[in-house]
Amino acid sequence: MNDSSDTRCLWLALAAYLVVFAAKLSAYFATGVVALLAESLHTLNDIFISGFLLVAAVCSRKQADASHMCSATGGRRTWRR
Repeated sequence: MNDSSDTRCLWLALAAYLVVFAAKLSAYFATGVVALLAESLHTLNDIFISGFLLVAAVCSRKQADASHMCSATGGRRTWRR
């Protein structure tokens, strides 16, 4: 996978998690079943993890500079000299 497809997949997963979260939360409010609230909070945790992965994927694309000597280019770690 290249970088654009990686972030595209992460955005897709984040959108899917948001839809599932909304469905579970609305089902909780409609039925009052506490297990659905627990499931919606578990899905919220998945949303935070996907967001963290998305930020990490975007930040890892940055090129090396004077203060950050390591960058990821082409799937290989390269050091700036």
